[in-house]
Amino acid sequence: MQSVLESILVPCPNVTFGCTKNSSYGKELTHEKECNVAPCSCPVEDCDYIGSYKDLYDHYDLTQLKRFTLDYFSCGNSFNLPMKISDKKIVIRMEDTKRLLFAVQCFKEPCGVYVTVSCIAPFTREVGAFSYYFSYAVDGNVMSYVSTEMKRVLEVSSQVPKKNFMWIPHCLLRDDGWLNIVLCIKISENDQQNM
Repeated sequence: MQSVLESILVPCPNVTFGCTKNSSYGKELTHEKECNVAPCSCPVEDCDYIGSYKDLYDHYDLTQLKRFTLDYFSCGNSFNLPMKISDKKIVIRMEDTKRLLFAVQCFKEPCGVYVTVSCIAPFTREVGAFSYYFSYAVDGNVMSYVSTEMKRVLEVSSQVPKKNFMWIPHCLLRDDGWLNIVLCIKISENDQQNM
């Protein structure tokens, strides 16, 4: 009976986004978690676009550039990222053939501000893995945060992060409401060894 069930092929639920993979019955969840075309949502608040991470990149490029300042970056190079706390989110694009969007978010809470970054893409080998480094300086005080593994998301959350964030207490925030962050996103060492 087990072999009969395993011989049944189930199409990927992402077939409408272009996936042609069929999985054995009972093993379809394994593929679904790693599907290259798993649908990703546009990180812009009032946009309901959903598509593969590659299509999302094109969508953002075509429809959102008129509305937002966009920062490009190169993997492995630090760059300044000024961010108004009230904006809550900045979307940045990697200058690379991978065509990836990243969301840098800040969450103002009574105890301070949480800052985090995530890659908007499925958890696949094709996308790769990333690490990142934040630093923030004000009045001679410097804070930094290193994450060896960046979170990948299909949809940007508006929930305060429970892990992988830099916390800045209120006493270290500037009066003008701006965060001047230095960010460096790198391809993870494990991923570079597999290239």
